[in-house]
Amino acid sequence: MTHTRSNLICRGDNHDPHLIAIASDRNWECDVPVFPLDAAEQLADFILKTGNIAVPNPKTAP
Repeated sequence: MTHTRSNLICRGDNHDPHLIAIASDRNWECDVPVFPLDAAEQLADFILKTGNIAVPNPKTAP
C-alpha cells in the first residue's frame, strides 16, 4: 500500500518558521523553494547562500 500525504506536516497548524526549502519527489504549493530529490547540488548551493556560509578555498585553507 502506498501512502501519499496531501499536506506538509510543518505547515498549517504546525507551521515551522525554520523550514527554508523542501526536497521532494512531488511538487508542493508552498512558500519556500521546492527542489527535486536529484537536485542535491542546487539544494546545497541554496543552503550555502541562504545561510551565508562561506566555502573555504582548498588552495588557501590552512
